[in-house]
Amino acid sequence: LLLQQLAAAQAQQSNVQLRKLYVGNLQIGIGLKEQHIAEFFNTAMQAAGLANGVVPPVQSVWMSSEGKFAFVEFRTPQDATNAMLLDGALFHGRPLRIGRPAE
Repeated sequence: LLLQQLAAAQAQQSNVQLRKLYVGNLQIGIGLKEQHIAEFFNTAMQAAGLANGVVPPVQSVWMSSEGKFAFVEFRTPQDATNAMLLDGALFHGRPLRIGRPAE
């Protein structure tokens, strides 16, 4: 039973890593918040036909204290993979750098 729980925990951690993306080159000094990043991805992915269904693809956003980058967690690994197609998209006049986290 303990091995099953350990395997499940490792699978969950692996799934989280597949659902998370690094988002860099954010504009600083404009009051950008986590909700703005989530709204951008949810709207852009729906408009581009990259989101599955009516549930928003972004599950959570963590933004660095200086606001230069963020980590965005998506509902599914496929949503994260689809969101990588937005690499270079303009957000507040700057091209976003989107990719898998190094961790």
